[in-house]
Amino acid sequence: MRRRPHLKLLLKAPIFDLVQDLLKAGFIRRNPKGAYTPVAFTKITNLTHYEIVSFFNTKIRGIINFYSFASNYNRLRYILFLLQFSCAYTLARKLKLRPYTKVFKRFGKKLTCPDTEVGLE
Repeated sequence: MRRRPHLKLLLKAPIFDLVQDLLKAGFIRRNPKGAYTPVAFTKITNLTHYEIVSFFNTKIRGIINFYSFASNYNRLRYILFLLQFSCAYTLARKLKLRPYTKVFKRFGKKLTCPDTEVGLE
C-alpha cells in the first residue's frame, strides 16, 4: 500500500503588491532610505472626521475580507498599520495638529469620531 501525503493548498496575500497599490494611490511614500512611510491622503481632507474614518474603514474592511483566507493573514497587519497612520496624518492635516501623536492622544488608538463614536477597525 502506498500512503499519499495530505496536500494543503496555501494561498498567500501579495503584501508587496498591496504596498505598491497603496504607493500608487497616495496613502504612503518611500523615504530616502527606501522604507515606506504613511502620508496624509490630502484628497479627502475637506470631509468630516466621520467621513474620513469611514473612508479608511472601507479600505481596511475590503482588504481584510478579500484576504481572510490567506495563509499569511497576520502579515496584513503591516498594511493595516500603514492605513491607520495614513488616517492619523490625514486627520492631523485637517485639524492642524502638527505631530500626528496629538491625533492619537485626542481621539485614541482607533481615531474615534467624538460625535458618532465610530473608529477604525
